[in-house]
Amino acid sequence: MRKADRTSDAASLVTFFAGIDYLLTKSCKKIEEAIDMAGAPLIWVNSDKSEQIAYFNNEYVLITITDMKKISLGETVEGAKEKLKEIGRCDIAKQLERDEI
Repeated sequence: MRKADRTSDAASLVTFFAGIDYLLTKSCKKIEEAIDMAGAPLIWVNSDKSEQIAYFNNEYVLITITDMKKISLGETVEGAKEKLKEIGRCDIAKQLERDEI
């Protein structure tokens, strides 16, 4: 094996492991966030449990379970309902109003 080939292979390995480290770090952060939010009280959960609204760190947060996306809805229930309407989730806002939450 030529020296240039070994150098190229080494650079590829460094890039590969840097990518693995990045993915692991990102995954660990998501796991830590999920653990932190696990004890948060839920005020709404959809029928298949793929979306929920939790009260966490003094704010309401819409969480999509499949991709663990979190959308801040505000510090009050009324503010959360308004934000839901703004982001096109009137269906959830109506459910919250109907349930008098």
